[in-house]
Amino acid sequence: MQVQLNQFKNDFEKVKSENSDLQNQMTEKDEQIKAKVAEIQKLILLGGPAQIARAKAELAKLKEMNDVYVLQIDSLNTVNAKLQAENQTLNSTLTQERARSNSLTDENSRLATKVSAGSILKAMNVTTEGLRFKSNGKSIVTNKAKQVMQMRTHFVLAENHVIDNGAVDIYLRVLGPDGNVMTSSTETIPNNTQNLIFTKRQSVEYNNSDTPVDIELAKGSQFVKGAYNVEIYHSGVLIGRSKIDLK
Repeated sequence: MQVQLNQFKNDFEKVKSENSDLQNQMTEKDEQIKAKVAEIQKLILLGGPAQIARAKAELAKLKEMNDVYVLQIDSLNTVNAKLQAENQTLNSTLTQERARSNSLTDENSRLATKVSAGSILKAMNVTTEGLRFKSNGKSIVTNKAKQVMQMRTHFVLAENHVIDNGAVDIYLRVLGPDGNVMTSSTETIPNNTQNLIFTKRQSVEYNNSDTPVDIELAKGSQFVKGAYNVEIYHSGVLIGRSKIDLK
């Protein structure tokens, strides 16, 4: 009887060690089996015929309890395996959704940048020329500084279907031969962190198609000889430039 009981105890401990992760779920059953083992051990130690007979009966019940215990452990292992598989699937799905969300965020950011960039007009075929006027009002192109009465910059705002049609502000910066901006104002170009002073602002009616624009700059005093650099801005962004040399 003692050998059988010892063998049972060894088998029982082996089952416990192999399923240590389920220990918390089987604590109550574990305590019942331990109590039954102690009871049988006491009967064996008493050693009388009646006690041995009872010990045999109790050992048989104990084995039945252990069989149920093992079945419960198997059932829990099955449930846990299923839960782990489901958890792995959920984690995989979550990872995929996060990747998809990050991808959408990146795409939205890219599109926002694209739309923002697309909202800036472009100036094409930019030219700047000096003009003098005859008595009849007719203008003549000239590059002689002493004859220039007006400087005119001509360009075409390119077709753009991203920006809303309507009035847009175009800014002209004219830098004289000394490198300074020709202006009497201290206003700066909006949306430009460099606070660039401009020479002239002109509102242009834009209808999403190629739009010719002329911006004239009359002399406040005589134009001097040298190179003049002209810059065109829209929404704080340089969209075109040209240069004229006056003799």
